[in-house]
Amino acid sequence: MTFLTPQQIFDKVATHLMTQGKQAHNERNECVYRGLGGTSCAMGCLIPDECYDQGMEDRKFFPTDEPGMRTGTAVSEKFPEALVAAGIDASNAQVRRLCRHLQCGVHDLSIWDSESTVDTWVKALKATALLFHLSITNVPQLQGAL
Repeated sequence: MTFLTPQQIFDKVATHLMTQGKQAHNERNECVYRGLGGTSCAMGCLIPDECYDQGMEDRKFFPTDEPGMRTGTAVSEKFPEALVAAGIDASNAQVRRLCRHLQCGVHDLSIWDSESTVDTWVKALKATALLFHLSITNVPQLQGAL
């Protein structure tokens, strides 16, 4: 099995979010993996359609193994298969941190920010690239923005 590199994961998620331009949420305005109008969140866009299950909602995609991460929500038993199908190496700590950051620190962040979703994401994605030593050159929407 060939896994995606952190750069490939970043490029795919950043391109998806910037193209979609809005959060994935349900009718209660809660962030979800798959949302209204065919939207998907940072992790949701990585999950192949054939692996997605409604039971994944309200579940974590990785066990909590980092200080400061929210606990109390069980991991869906469907995620390991979905992550492998998506090319995500869940055994790689850097990949887990990047995926959590893209989900919680980018996608979900805009619910708390008064700026537009896209403006918030541009800043958060650029900061993510710096934090994880990734490039933004493969995401045209981030070039020259803000």
